[in-house]
Amino acid sequence: MLNILKRSILNRSLSICADRLPSNNFLPPVAQTREHLCRHCSRWKDQQKALWTAVGNATGWKAGRCRHVQVSELFSMEQCNQAVMDFLATTGVGKFPPK
Repeated sequence: MLNILKRSILNRSLSICADRLPSNNFLPPVAQTREHLCRHCSRWKDQQKALWTAVGNATGWKAGRCRHVQVSELFSMEQCNQAVMDFLATTGVGKFPPK
């Protein structure tokens, strides 16, 4: 059930990047991919670091291995459930953008 919830939230890619909010006139607001939100978005850097540290601890991987894992693969790994859910709880990832 938890994996179904994670997939339904993150497959939609509904969050808007901080760099793409409507206040920035030079960039139109667009939906971001899960790869961007979980790895590259500057708005969530602290939460991303916590996510990947927790993933490394849960799986026993070294830091370099985490860089090569697809985010979609991460969501299918049961030992990473708590790390992913903590990331979702502390960020706006997966929520509908404000109207």
